[in-house]
Amino acid sequence: MSDNDEIKLHFRQILGRELPNDVEKHFMDLIKKGISLNTIKESITSSPEALHLKTKKYMNNYPKFTSKFSEKEIQTKIQTVKHPYHTFVVGNTSNLNSRTTAGYQMWAAQAIPLDLSGKTVLDIGAADGFYSFMCEFRGAKKVVAVDIIEFEGFKIWKEILNSKVEHHILLIEELNKLGESFDYVICFGVYYHLPDVVKAIQRICEKTTIDAFLAGHIIDNKEPIMCYYDKYEMHPEDASNWWVASESCLNQIAKRVGFSKAELVNKIVFDNSFQSSEIKNSIRTVKNVGTFKFSK
Repeated sequence: MSDNDEIKLHFRQILGRELPNDVEKHFMDLIKKGISLNTIKESITSSPEALHLKTKKYMNNYPKFTSKFSEKEIQTKIQTVKHPYHTFVVGNTSNLNSRTTAGYQMWAAQAIPLDLSGKTVLDIGAADGFYSFMCEFRGAKKVVAVDIIEFEGFKIWKEILNSKVEHHILLIEELNKLGESFDYVICFGVYYHLPDVVKAIQRICEKTTIDAFLAGHIIDNKEPIMCYYDKYEMHPEDASNWWVASESCLNQIAKRVGFSKAELVNKIVFDNSFQSSEIKNSIRTVKNVGTFKFSK
């Protein structure tokens, strides 16, 4: 099979449509320039369109948020948020240019129970608060969101959704200041920003009475390893990353600090196109994002 035919087949298998002529020409030009066939196939697999197709099915569980404000009023309010993190959909209104898509958010949250009636939830690294407000929508009697700052989007969406979610500015090392435990704890997109991952998962365990949910980048390795990143190594525009762990590493840490069961619920390909060739060609390359469930 020629490179051209192999790319066409891979494109069809991943995206479910035929390879457009202009894109085909682009890929063939890359081949001529010495770009490997595997690199091109990986770019298709990790493309935003591929991610959308893999995550859109989870949108069936997206909360049907409502608001006392009109669509025009909501638009006016959300336009004041300069750097939106989460995507919110309220009726026919949605914010734009957020860092995470609605489909991805629901993919990450797939293990969180749909009915949280009478339960309490702690959302660590809440950012704009989507998962906090989602859990409130699902009936949680109390939701506490914590982060190192209060994101501008959190205040806006709390007002729009008429939410009672509590917000506290706390480091993960300071969770004991809350003075209570929670049925469920969420920690999405956080662990790799923390200098001491083991201690952080231990703190999460101490605050969890039923299940904790964690999502983040993982390295594609069967060994229980964790790789260190210096400033800007993981991402050229983000100096806050410290570590990325393998699936088995996170699961084994969770069980060692007190969870009785730890499992990878699902994983998807992560777009690592921004990473240097040195990183991509080493054990430290990041190819996947995983979502985990840790049970007491």
